[in-house]
Amino acid sequence: MARLSGVFSVASPLTPLPALAHPLQVLVIDRLNGPADVLFDAVRLLAEAVVEVTLVEDHDDALRALDICSFDLLVVGLDVQRPMQMALLPHLRGRAPHVPVIVIGRAVSAETLGRARRFGALDALELPQRAAELRALIARLWQEYLLAA
Repeated sequence: MARLSGVFSVASPLTPLPALAHPLQVLVIDRLNGPADVLFDAVRLLAEAVVEVTLVEDHDDALRALDICSFDLLVVGLDVQRPMQMALLPHLRGRAPHVPVIVIGRAVSAETLGRARRFGALDALELPQRAAELRALIARLWQEYLLAA
């Protein structure tokens, strides 16, 4: 997997990331080109050597990954093609109760976002359509989740 080196911020074109003792480990559970996969492909491009992303498509593979590796952040992609992703959230919380879980979706309703939080997600976000919004979301993720890990 590619590694990441810097995160764009809204105010400046490129803000270097602080040096970390080890790359942050992120588990993305989504289909190829799903919303979480798309978001973390962008993160990979912007933050080399700071974040390692593991992508799995299957629920069983996600749970196995949690059994053998430790992660700093879990990201679940939600979309209409995979409505069962919501059912995975309580299992992730059970396996990794102290690891933040966020949900990323395209055109996700407020009801779905609320349900994701009730099922164990710390946050539920909509994948932005514009580059500036994507940069702002990545900067927010960096500040709220990745640096806190």
